[in-house]
Amino acid sequence: MKYHIYCAISSHGYGHVAQVAPVLNQLKSRYPDLQLTIQCAIDAKVLASWINSAFTQIEEPADLGLLMHDAVHVDAQGTYQAYHDQLLNWQSTLNSAVKYLECYGRPDLVVTNNSYIMSAAAFELGIPSLHFCSLNWAALFRYYSHQYDQGNEVFNHLVNCYNRAENFLRITPGLEMSELNNVKTVGPIGRTGACRDLSKLTGRSPSTKFVLVSMGGIPYHIPYESWPAGENICWLTASQVAPEHPDFLSLDKLNISFIDAVASCDAIVTKPGYGTFVEATIHHKPVLYLSRKDWPEEPYLVSFLNENGIGNEISPEQLSSGRLKTEVEKLLLQSSPQKPVSLTGIAEVTEEIIRLLKE
Repeated sequence: MKYHIYCAISSHGYGHVAQVAPVLNQLKSRYPDLQLTIQCAIDAKVLASWINSAFTQIEEPADLGLLMHDAVHVDAQGTYQAYHDQLLNWQSTLNSAVKYLECYGRPDLVVTNNSYIMSAAAFELGIPSLHFCSLNWAALFRYYSHQYDQGNEVFNHLVNCYNRAENFLRITPGLEMSELNNVKTVGPIGRTGACRDLSKLTGRSPSTKFVLVSMGGIPYHIPYESWPAGENICWLTASQVAPEHPDFLSLDKLNISFIDAVASCDAIVTKPGYGTFVEATIHHKPVLYLSRKDWPEEPYLVSFLNENGIGNEISPEQLSSGRLKTEVEKLLLQSSPQKPVSLTGIAEVTEEIIRLLKE
């Protein structure tokens, strides 16, 4: 039987795609004829670089996510206003989501990471739905916006929408999600890359340390051009154009994927985020991270990193100035037993999707 899945992916950074792609890739390997429709505002070329199969894309946001000042600072007031306005116009939002499902052939199953809108729309049409993610927007909305006049009303609305789904699979590491019904914890999800010889690829000395710098899919300004040079460190960036700096190279210019860069580098500079933290531990790469301070998922991510790998916090001033040589050297000298991370979440989510398809 040929199945049709409608998958709604949050475009709040790349961590959501990092969780979804391995599951969709495994599903397509099990069901080559699977029809896949993806709703996500992330650029089609980026999605295609993660998802190894044909799909139809609706390039529209699947949810509101959070409004951000930059990659590490949440706009709490703006977030509250956006969700409050959406609730006031909820019927219009719901009708639009229902039309998407009807126009794209009434799928057999709606899968989200992690759209409360699409689970509500699926319920309207009697289509089963499933969420899987390390966080949910109801919990994050409550954390940042509970103090506003109608914060509790918006929170309860989001919870009700999430609970329209059959289950919410909480990916490890992730929030507790005690506010939701039918939550089941599954293992980590991530990608594995191929290790490349970066000194040969770049023509640099074998003694060079290669450090990947990535703050994720949400912009965060760093004045890379003023960073120190000539420290025997080559900084790798996922930006298409590398900064005007002799020790910076873009992955595009090297023709190497992000996940292969993770597998090949000596260390990573980033912020706490699901995709990079989990993929760093998978490949046993030490991490320097800029704390997000008030991000509720951060304690779970940092705990996971410390239990399974090596990570040290850096300050905004260190990152801005680029004076990281000592921190990189210290990081690379640290030795701790790095546990192998088993990506059991991929199979667990895949099997739950297959179960719902066959019901």
